[in-house]
Amino acid sequence: MFKLSGMLPLFDYELFLEAWKTFITRQVILPEVNPHIANSWKRCWSRLNPNRPGMLRKLSPEHLLATQVASFDLLSLARPVMEDTYQYLEGSDTVIVLTNSPGYVLDMLGDAEMLELLAGYGIVPGVLLSEMEMGTNALSLAIQERSPVRVAGAEHYLDAYHELAEAAAPIFDLSGRPLGALGIFNLFYRHHPHSLGLVVGAAKAIEGQRQADFLMAEQNSQLAQLNAIVEASSDGLLVLDEQGKAMHVNEAATCLLELDRNAILGRSLRDVIEYPDFLGEAIRERQPLEHVETILRVGDQQINCLVSLNYVLRQGTTRWIIVTLRPGSGVRELVQQQVGALAPLTEEDIPGDSSAIRRVQRFIKVAAPALGSILIRGES
Repeated sequence: MFKLSGMLPLFDYELFLEAWKTFITRQVILPEVNPHIANSWKRCWSRLNPNRPGMLRKLSPEHLLATQVASFDLLSLARPVMEDTYQYLEGSDTVIVLTNSPGYVLDMLGDAEMLELLAGYGIVPGVLLSEMEMGTNALSLAIQERSPVRVAGAEHYLDAYHELAEAAAPIFDLSGRPLGALGIFNLFYRHHPHSLGLVVGAAKAIEGQRQADFLMAEQNSQLAQLNAIVEASSDGLLVLDEQGKAMHVNEAATCLLELDRNAILGRSLRDVIEYPDFLGEAIRERQPLEHVETILRVGDQQINCLVSLNYVLRQGTTRWIIVTLRPGSGVRELVQQQVGALAPLTEEDIPGDSSAIRRVQRFIKVAAPALGSILIRGES
């Protein structure tokens, strides 16, 4: 019943060694064998000789480099997490191993003596730790079972690895597809029960960082699309924060105001543009406006335009103030083109039947062929 501090009880090894021998000789699974381990032993029984020496397939340096390049996203996220985790394990005869989904070792980090010992077993970067190659092991089981697994001592199907212990957890992408596994290797008598929790936390940290990077990339993509849409607008658009500072200005607004974009961004609108009090009051009171004609002063010049105000709310408070600017002259020209020139009006549309009205109607008929414009004034 002797137990070393921070390590597995020594009698556990004898217990599992007896269970392993029972299966090897009689194909009987004893109750103390974990179902994941038992299923792996059954798969290995028809494929592997349990007493064979370890013979692991290894990629050539060129193929290993190609595999690492193909898994660069996983490697770049996992390496910092592996380094942070190793800070708490340094000096404990531990090696942290990262594999891709087929089971090839992409990266290893750990104590020099343990790295050398694993190299003696053939466990180095580029080696395949699949069940077909290594038999029952935690990294292949974590990917197959899609759950954290610990394999120690005689739980390995091949007796060549009975000296080792591993704890491993799968790493998933956002769609739930396994990208690989992160594992911790020890000698079985140096393996700590909490290693499994540690490696699970590290695997979740990698997944969390991957998710954060994906969401950031998605946000940047959506922001780029939104900016393209805003820039394509013929209306001048200014996006202000709740304090009235300009956070975004499109090209149409800079042309209308005749200002450089950098002269506006990050500054209060009042510091750059002088506008009427009613507009300032509408912004303060968060009152929407639609196509209100006004004059803005930018330096020494006056700009006649139509102003609209809208507000983006978040949790009941103003998040953004959207200012839309349209040149007044352009709007009037558009109205004349679309309404005035095409208005289906004749002299019969003028109400009244007095002699004065009939005189106006006769004058209209005489003047109609002229090229100039004629203004008719009077009561409706």
